[in-house]
Amino acid sequence: MSNQMNAVFVGSSNMDMIFHVKDLPAVGQTILSESFYTNFGGKGANQAVACAKLGGNSGKVECAFVGRVGNDLYGEQMTQNMKNLNSIDISQMKKIEQTNSGMAVISVDQNGQNQIILFQGANAMIGKNDIDLALNLFDKSNFIVCQLEIPIYLVTLFNPAPAFSFDILMKEINFNDVTIIVPNEIEAEILTGIKFDLNNIKDVHRSLLSQGPIVSIITLGQLGASLCIDKRKIDKLIKNQQYDEESDQIIIHCQAPQLASVIDTSGAGDCFIGALDIQILQKCVEQSIMCASMSVQRLGTQSSFPSADDIHQC
Repeated sequence: MSNQMNAVFVGSSNMDMIFHVKDLPAVGQTILSESFYTNFGGKGANQAVACAKLGGNSGKVECAFVGRVGNDLYGEQMTQNMKNLNSIDISQMKKIEQTNSGMAVISVDQNGQNQIILFQGANAMIGKNDIDLALNLFDKSNFIVCQLEIPIYLVTLFNPAPAFSFDILMKEINFNDVTIIVPNEIEAEILTGIKFDLNNIKDVHRSLLSQGPIVSIITLGQLGASLCIDKRKIDKLIKNQQYDEESDQIIIHCQAPQLASVIDTSGAGDCFIGALDIQILQKCVEQSIMCASMSVQRLGTQSSFPSADDIHQC
């Protein structure tokens, strides 16, 4: 196992209830759904599945998931789904008695854009003692990945999502413990207090890095992602770097591929994070964008994530 990378994902596992509609409803509006289905979701589970699909079955990376589900049918189904992958350690995926599993109601319009309502359920029950019990997983890990759908107690790679959790959880986070921070545009704006615009992305990156991380990656949807490295904090720099001498930053914009169609953007950000643990920095971001771009051309969240074979065929 010495040549393996090990990634532990601490996060949520939800049952997604997905409605496809022509247009997203306005306030007070009742509309008809064109189709409905359920899918496995939750940011932590999504990212673990994306990572496992890309590297777990090949032996390239060993994935583990730490999370909580309720004592209900959805909890049983989510646990069995993880077991079926055969490449994720779920020894710390525990069932909470007398508690419902996390759920998400997702509306997806004809352009693939979505609105999401979350119910945390058992996800909110994970605590510091649970993290302590899982330390044997963390000790051998190259990456520990967390989000904001659960309480934060230990962070290495930090995905500050969903944005609604910021006011509650930001005060609990020591950003000096974060190596890589990966917000989207809205999350970056909230974290920095800077109105986000592509023209001032340098300032947004500077503000993110000033809080402690070494690397910031801002996902930009159909525009790809922007990678920034604080070159004062690393010894080995990546190729094709562009120096910002004033702030000691290296900034690289990785373009997303042009897609003929976008079917469903649900889980694309989680797919990106899961892929992020397989490669290193620039190559990693490019591969992660490709994975997320493939996922939005398929229905669902975890079911839409590409495998390593899918990537190799591109």
